[in-house]
Amino acid sequence: EQMVEVVKASNTEDNLTVLFRELLSEVPDSDKSKKSNARKKRQVLAKEHSSMLIDALFEMLLDVEDSTTLEPTEKGKDFVAIFRVIHVFSEITPLCLLKHIDTLLPYLKTDNGCLPQDESEIAVSLCQILSRVVGE
Repeated sequence: EQMVEVVKASNTEDNLTVLFRELLSEVPDSDKSKKSNARKKRQVLAKEHSSMLIDALFEMLLDVEDSTTLEPTEKGKDFVAIFRVIHVFSEITPLCLLKHIDTLLPYLKTDNGCLPQDESEIAVSLCQILSRVVGE
């Protein structure tokens, strides 16, 4: 939830992308010692946590969809921020999103009860996500 709020406030997901790319990168160590094994363990753990974060993002997405108390303006901003964070994960671990493709597709209809500007941002994010996930 905090990642979504940061993206919503900053209106960009670039820093988040860099952070996760560095956390999940598989840079080989020149020193084949405990450092290398520890890095591999951290990477496996980071990928598992990424998968859990992705699942939580989709839960948030469905919660926003089902919310009857949000105004269209707020709902649109929430959708845009969530899709931007999902886009970050599509850049880093696209295969983790594969199981959620069916959840994403209905949002392409651009009739999500949001302002037109938010609808277009949602469509752009979705196209970027799908091109990364389906392309893998």
